[in-house]
Amino acid sequence: MPFYASDDLLDVFLCISVTQDGKLYAGGEATNGRLGLGISSGNVPVPKQLTSLSQYVIKKVAVHSGEK
Repeated sequence: MPFYASDDLLDVFLCISVTQDGKLYAGGEATNGRLGLGISSGNVPVPKQLTSLSQYVIKKVAVHSGEK
């Protein structure tokens, strides 16, 4: 799964993806743990697998912008 985001995009960027075999990956701005990776600050320029969900086969993902 090739992916890279430049630092200027990561200030407001979130990328969630599901592989064909059902693994969930997240990358982007990690503020307040929003990526679910156990990281609460900084940026993740290359998506990392959410290992906390690795025992499940993910089929769909929904995200919310956090705005009211």
